Amino acid sequence: MRESVELYTKVQPPGDPIPINIDPFAINDEIPTDAEVREVVRGLRNGRAGGVSGIRAEHMKQWLQDVMTEEEKGTVGLRDKWRVFLDLVQTIWEEGEVPQQMLWMTVVLLPKGGGDYRGIRLLEPF
Repeated sequence: MRESVELYTKVQPPGDPIPINIDPFAINDEIPTDAEVREVVRGLRNGRAGGVSGIRAEHMKQWLQDVMTEEEKGTVGLRDKWRVFLDLVQTIWEEGEVPQQMLWMTVVLLPKGGGDYRGIRLLEPF
């Protein structure tokens, strides 16, 4: 765990800065709206392994479908998971800090030739 924290700790780069040969442009870094999160969730790729929580893109898409059904038909209670998910995403954006549990990852060892292994980390889709 300490290695991961050190790996992502901000440090000053060595040497001269890399020259930037394009005009700067504004990037929207406001808290994402419900509509923006919906657009991103629609674009997630299915069939990927989930992280420690087991949440997959398919789950988020189902939560989105449930809230859309509730909005169209006036049903009650389907949007609860979407609302919690949206609140989580917006709070992370506002606070600028990801909850520690969301940084946990599953490490999967993939066999290589000659008896060696290579590890990959499965992260949460959000």
